[in-house]
Amino acid sequence: MPINEAILALNNFQGTRRRFEILGNVEGRVIIDDYGHHPTQIAATLEAARSRYPHHRIIAVWQPHTYSRTQLLEEEYIRALSQADKVIVLKIYAAREKDEGYTAKTIAQSIADVEAHYLPNMEDATNFLLAELKPNDLVIVFSAGDATKISRDVLRELRLRFSKEQDRP
Repeated sequence: MPINEAILALNNFQGTRRRFEILGNVEGRVIIDDYGHHPTQIAATLEAARSRYPHHRIIAVWQPHTYSRTQLLEEEYIRALSQADKVIVLKIYAAREKDEGYTAKTIAQSIADVEAHYLPNMEDATNFLLAELKPNDLVIVFSAGDATKISRDVLRELRLRFSKEQDRP
């Protein structure tokens, strides 16, 4: 490829969807969506976030993907998520598996030295974030399932909230 074409291509590259995808920044509250659902991916993404946003409080929202993987890699998930400043663990996205009674609540309860919450309901997680978020907060929603709804709902509500404040005389 000629160098001019390569430069143009790189200039226009906006990244890949759902890999550290910055959805928006509302009054210093950064919302990121990430497909990462393996502990190695989560750890690498949290490390990158800490490097890029060193003065931000990092809130990780994690939707576990499959019961078998979550249970098998429980200790690795605990270590990876412990890199965040605050963690929200959602209900496991079963995908192709049946619920055998295992829950990710044990992971949330096992994360030491970090405030962690088990909020299985996405609406509860969204409301928690909206009540909690402050300037210089960074939210990363990790999901291979349907929890991307949280990042989009939080972003939409923040935009509505702050546009209404700016409309006031």
